[in-house]
Amino acid sequence: MESVATGETLLLDIALTIALTLIVPIYNIVRQSRTAGQPAEPRLTRYRRALLLALGLDAVLVVDWIVGGRSLTMLGLDAPLSIAGRYGLILAGIALCLLALFTATARARDEAQPPADALEMLPQTPQEVRLFLLLSLVLGVSWELLFRGYLLWSLNPVFGAGGAVAVAALAYAASHGFKTTGKLIGSLISALLFTTAYALSHSLWWLIMLHAGLPIIGVLIGRRRPKDV
Repeated sequence: MESVATGETLLLDIALTIALTLIVPIYNIVRQSRTAGQPAEPRLTRYRRALLLALGLDAVLVVDWIVGGRSLTMLGLDAPLSIAGRYGLILAGIALCLLALFTATARARDEAQPPADALEMLPQTPQEVRLFLLLSLVLGVSWELLFRGYLLWSLNPVFGAGGAVAVAALAYAASHGFKTTGKLIGSLISALLFTTAYALSHSLWWLIMLHAGLPIIGVLIGRRRPKDV
């Protein structure tokens, strides 16, 4: 399917690119700086806010893609799967299975304990678990489509492949806020790895699987047992 260039799609492209590279990162950095040292918000509040933000950006992307007559392959949703996409899915499945096995074993031995800030974000009540699982699935799809599939497509003509990877990765890392320099660097390294993996494979399916699967496995580590409550 060929892309149809129109004034409407150009405006949506510009608006969405600015939102992902500037507005969302700045908003999260400012919000975290203002709430530093204050009691953490209820987890359900944080989950709902992240869910609404992702779905709102998704809605803009969907409208942009439909109006422009663009194919899903342009966003990295290749169908049928490319060879790289198939190998990626296999590797992602193996990695998640091994991580889940290691996590379950370590948890059974009381050896798995995430950092305090990560533990604070993980769900504890049944209602929190349900919403967190939904959020993990939504973010796994949304953030990969937006910060990988869409941004590389949008930025590549301006910055080239390497520049697009760097800008998209920085935007993604900054969108997680700025707690400490170390956490920002760690987030940036992770974003660079994911973004480079997409740039090389041109397939998002396996990265979506990893992105959604990792926090779900994190629930296995972070949920308190009855004796811990």
